[in-house]
Amino acid sequence: YEIPKRDWSSDVCSSDLKESSWSTSSLNSQFEQFLKTYRYVLFTGTGDGIDDEFILHTLLEHTNFSKQFTLRNIGLIYRPHPFTRFPIGVLALNRLLEAPNFLQDSDPTSIHPFHHIPLVQNATVVINHFSTILLEGIAAKKPVLLPTFIGRESTSDYEIVADTWEHFQGLKALAGVHIARTKKDFFEFLDLTLQKNYRCDIGSVDYYCKVTNSSKLIYESLKN
Repeated sequence: YEIPKRDWSSDVCSSDLKESSWSTSSLNSQFEQFLKTYRYVLFTGTGDGIDDEFILHTLLEHTNFSKQFTLRNIGLIYRPHPFTRFPIGVLALNRLLEAPNFLQDSDPTSIHPFHHIPLVQNATVVINHFSTILLEGIAAKKPVLLPTFIGRESTSDYEIVADTWEHFQGLKALAGVHIARTKKDFFEFLDLTLQKNYRCDIGSVDYYCKVTNSSKLIYESLKN
């Protein structure tokens, strides 16, 4: 089978993936200034959105991140899915909305196809719960943190997504991708990525975004 491709994926992989390779012209002045001022964590929600609030609050309850956030040493951008079915209420975001080092990426321009690329490209770490921004973070060679623990009962194991959804298969083999099964695991990897000397060695990303006929390659390999 062929792994589904996004229209722009080959362009991303053919670039050097440097932070300067994407223009910030699609961002308003508030976002542009934010990117110049802060190292930041980018948390992106899913189309469902039902677990966004839990993950956001888990992030804020971590002592180290909360301290750095309070001291304004680190910023936080929350990007809900543009068409989320369960948006977080304003009351739940009150504490954050008052902080100058927090931005919610949900204004009308946020649905532009390439609006979020500079946000991913300049992030210190991308926290994502199985949406395609996870793949974009990998293409930008950013550390990606996937929390698979959730604050509600569920009949399915979120980690299975990394093994069964076609466009996520192989994620576990990449050094910069970390699947957090517990809060402790989540906090430890987050601490690691927030170190100023941390370097993300994501490895090759061509396996999922290279323009090729993967079925033919597999066939030829088996034949040989």
